[in-house]
Amino acid sequence: MQLEQTSDRRNTYIDFLDPIRGFAIIGVFIFHALDALADNYAQLPWGDWFRTLPTPRWLLLVTPGTLGWAGVAVFFAVSGFCIHLSFARGRQPNFTTFFLRRFFRIYPPYLFALILFAFIIPRRELASGPFSAWTQLGVHLALINNIDIHSIYRVNNSFWSIAIEAQLYVIYPALLFLASKFGWRKSLAGLAVLEVFLRLVAPALFLSFTAQTRIPTWIEFSPFTYWYSWSIGAWLAEAYLLKQPLPFARSSLWLWFALAVGTYCFKPLYPLSFMFFAILSTTWIAKLLNGEQFKLQVPQFCTTYLSRIGLLSYSIYLLHQPLMEQLVMLMIRLRPSLFADPVPKFLVALSAWLFIVPLSALLYRYCELPSIRLGKIVIEKLGTAKAQ
Repeated sequence: MQLEQTSDRRNTYIDFLDPIRGFAIIGVFIFHALDALADNYAQLPWGDWFRTLPTPRWLLLVTPGTLGWAGVAVFFAVSGFCIHLSFARGRQPNFTTFFLRRFFRIYPPYLFALILFAFIIPRRELASGPFSAWTQLGVHLALINNIDIHSIYRVNNSFWSIAIEAQLYVIYPALLFLASKFGWRKSLAGLAVLEVFLRLVAPALFLSFTAQTRIPTWIEFSPFTYWYSWSIGAWLAEAYLLKQPLPFARSSLWLWFALAVGTYCFKPLYPLSFMFFAILSTTWIAKLLNGEQFKLQVPQFCTTYLSRIGLLSYSIYLLHQPLMEQLVMLMIRLRPSLFADPVPKFLVALSAWLFIVPLSALLYRYCELPSIRLGKIVIEKLGTAKAQ
């Protein structure tokens, strides 16, 4: 996967980002499929301080899939990079255009998936929690379903990150303000301190001074808890456009990988693993932007497939988890004796990929692309109206 060379970085198509997205969404899919093996197997259980190996031991074969959740960290880093690259490339960047582009890019497909899984193929009743059905629907429509634990996993478990992503767009102007006032390096250092505080210190203080046993959702799933992990991608895009030395390009991939996996396995530092996986992803992108060659070469047919999956990754992300769950439950109802064992359930969950990808391709073609085109039309008409 090489960077397509042109004389102007501002007009360069970065062709390796689609395979990276494809790699990330496949990891997320496998991670969610692992839940079919046992209740919450996708997260390895804790011992006193460290995660423990699964039993029976044959589960070690699929244990690498328990890191598939890190695909979301990859998405956040790639998103920060692409969002700032697109905004800064604009000849006359403005936030009205930015927010319109973001709305038409993510909201119509999200709205389709929300209606599908709230009313047509529901995972559970909207009003089965403490909130009414209308309240549940409202917080999902407003993309603030990450504010309360009773809403965050209600319609589609994957929707939590869509809400955080949308909220990161809202505070993106604040990031640009900080960068213009203090510079990118100092601003990102401040955001790193903020994210570490929200991931480690704030939860510890909250649990110490209250009778609660769970970290509140407004801390755990706040967009500020993910701000640094998203913004390092934007910092990389800024340096790339200005032809400056790229952040993290000289750092070791193995170092960040060790920190990411190490914190994932060490209970006191586990909340930092997402941030380290985001840094690992940014380092990976930075090295590819510099044209660095890696010893492990991916066959061309794999790169082509990953590119295709990367194009469909948003639609796959929106659809995959509820459809996978529905398929497994259908098989259990049809053949309860056969699917009493976890292995057949896991294989069925994996096989869901065979129909989720074509359905995602339809959503991409008939919802994502038309929505993007509509957004361009609206922006052009607004620009024409202002010019008059």
